[in-house]
Amino acid sequence: QDVRCDLERTWKTDTESCKMYLDLIHNARLGQHQPSEYLPRDAAILQRYEKMQELTGQIDFDKMLQLFVKLLRDNDWIAAQFRELYNYVIVDEYQDNSEVQSKLLL
Repeated sequence: QDVRCDLERTWKTDTESCKMYLDLIHNARLGQHQPSEYLPRDAAILQRYEKMQELTGQIDFDKMLQLFVKLLRDNDWIAAQFRELYNYVIVDEYQDNSEVQSKLLL
């Protein structure tokens, strides 16, 4: 089941509006905005999207990054293995990285 299609059906939005909501979700995950700052419908869509991901076992790229950062933060031994395995990391266009992506480099 595609989470985006579920959003379109549930909220009766067209594909363009669905893309707008996915951008909203992306910005929320980047920490640019808190869900409480959104209009009630937007906050409900964000909650629905994340619930559908959980129910269907799907994640998007932003969520994958968040989960990876949490894995490294909560498991020192895994983080140590990555540090041992990768001595250097090359980052192109660092200014375009999100906060989550920057946390991976620390």
